[in-house]
Amino acid sequence: RSPLSTHFSAQRPENNASFKNQSGGWKTGAKSLPVSQVRAPIVSAASVEVFFTSALRLLSGLFGLILRVGWQRRSPRLTRLLSRAERAVECLLFLKAVALHPQPAQKRKTPRFTPRGFRRTTSRGRLLFRSAHIRAKKANALDRVMALIEALMHPERAVHHFLKKLRCGLRSGRLVPAAPPSERLAHVIIALTRALLDTS
Repeated sequence: RSPLSTHFSAQRPENNASFKNQSGGWKTGAKSLPVSQVRAPIVSAASVEVFFTSALRLLSGLFGLILRVGWQRRSPRLTRLLSRAERAVECLLFLKAVALHPQPAQKRKTPRFTPRGFRRTTSRGRLLFRSAHIRAKKANALDRVMALIEALMHPERAVHHFLKKLRCGLRSGRLVPAAPPSERLAHVIIALTRALLDTS
């Protein structure tokens, strides 16, 4: 095993007594759940801090690049870099919230059938990240990078927002209306036709 993986395994939350409260449960905000009902977070707080340090270093390099080329420029390459940096910071802040939130006990999964007239889609989390208001979309490039650095230096607000969403429960899939069933549509058309014929 590499020294880095050994360090991360030593810092796992289940080996750290500070993650548990005095009653033997896990801290989840207002409530504390028994250990039998929860599992350790899927990522350790130590590994998230390593990611934060790397992200701050990369943002510092991007900050210097913008100072050299000018923050008023709107080149496509700079726009792509800023968008990727903003998404990476949003993911890191969400990961920090995941590290502070214990996993609930594994429930038995039952197959879900899609109702007729609907289809099931997978969400990419855009609305979740957008609701945290981390990006400064309408600002210039320099202010956008400064907003990301500020979010990493003071992550409490965004982490609290993501923790609230995690406690309420997140769903990766949702139902969207699709084409109605053909037989039902045909039944409606026939009924309307009969109604029109009766009125005539």
